[in-house]
Amino acid sequence: MTKGNITKILFQFAAPLVASSLLQQLYNIADSMIAGNFIGENAVAAIGVSTSIVMFFTNVIIGFTTGVSIYIAQLTGRQENGKIGEATRTSFLYLLPASIIMAFLSLGIIDQVLVMMHTDASIFAMTKTYISVIFIGIPFVMLYNICSSILRGMGNSRTSMEAIVIATFTNIIVDVLFVAVFHWGIMGAALATVLSQLFSCLYVLIYLYIHVIRKIPCRHNFTVEALREQTRLGLPCVLQSGVMSFGSIILQGIMNTLGVQAVTAITSAYRLDSLAMLPAVSVASAVSTFTAQNMGAGQYKRIQEGYSIGVKMMLALSVTIAGIVILFGKPFILLFGVSEEVANLGQSFLFMLSIFYPVFGMLNLFIGFLQGTGNVVTPAVCNIAGLVVRLTLAALLVAPLGFPSVPYSEGISWIVAACLCYSKCRKAKKKLSEAIAARPSASE
Repeated sequence: MTKGNITKILFQFAAPLVASSLLQQLYNIADSMIAGNFIGENAVAAIGVSTSIVMFFTNVIIGFTTGVSIYIAQLTGRQENGKIGEATRTSFLYLLPASIIMAFLSLGIIDQVLVMMHTDASIFAMTKTYISVIFIGIPFVMLYNICSSILRGMGNSRTSMEAIVIATFTNIIVDVLFVAVFHWGIMGAALATVLSQLFSCLYVLIYLYIHVIRKIPCRHNFTVEALREQTRLGLPCVLQSGVMSFGSIILQGIMNTLGVQAVTAITSAYRLDSLAMLPAVSVASAVSTFTAQNMGAGQYKRIQEGYSIGVKMMLALSVTIAGIVILFGKPFILLFGVSEEVANLGQSFLFMLSIFYPVFGMLNLFIGFLQGTGNVVTPAVCNIAGLVVRLTLAALLVAPLGFPSVPYSEGISWIVAACLCYSKCRKAKKKLSEAIAARPSASE
């Protein structure tokens, strides 16, 4: 990423990320679609309630591996292959045991969390069953994200996409088999997801071993330096992800007070919303890796150019996606086997939320840029501040506004977080300009 046409590089890196993320969401959506059509609306609501809990652990994992990705990208920019080998091995030795402990601990708190979230009695048992099975797959999710973060840091986003292709088709086929043919209900849907996670992690693990671990020699399998740098870069991301995801659990509790029908509508709408957000997140990830590698190489002017190109790409994507969501929201929601009334509620939810998509896109771009420069604290602080705004508004507005309080509180929280991040981005760009002026050769 330190040479060549910047627009082409960002696009080539982001495109596989978008594709893999879309496919990853597709196998999550498959659970809800198949469950909704073969089990009923309550199954869609149960999976929706489960999502915020499962995403808590998934986002914590992603937070840890974000630190791995940034550090690997910096080493790649500096062409320090020996340290890349050490960092790769170190990440496995502390993150995989952590994920196993996480899986065991999480199984013991399911009931308490569901009660705290005011989960409706009609879907309580179904939700608990789904989550319990999904938690078995936490180590597989960790393995996949460790491998993917290492490969992304080295500029390879394609292999992760290939793994997700395998996982997606595995999940859909096994989902239909377990739910529609074997009639295993919600447990079958969860088992299909875990199996798909296993296949995806095995694929990237084998690729990483053959093409990276075996080919990059190193003196040590574990180094304190690699652990220190990965945790320094990763812990703020973990804090941010953990707090944000815990906030989502609290928000789900607020949404649960609106009734099962509203929860089903919001759950179905969020499936499309999660798809719509993926291009923005992927472009931001491309900007982050691009920035980190060029920081390592000392190419500051190239970083500024990449940031400007990223802004244009993000705005164009966000506006286009908002229009698509508004046009095709209701037909998509109806695919979940829900009633016309639920689909209408979901469509109104998407309309209210999608008008904020350009803000969401720019927020992610600012975050990616700052993380690429090595500043992982500011994005965490800004997102947590946005979360506080979101939860406060949702709690205050749910009684007078009801259903609209959820999308409006989320959109306003994006505005707050984006404004805070932007001010820090301006300072970071100013420092880059000063570095270019002081050492022009660094940008050549």
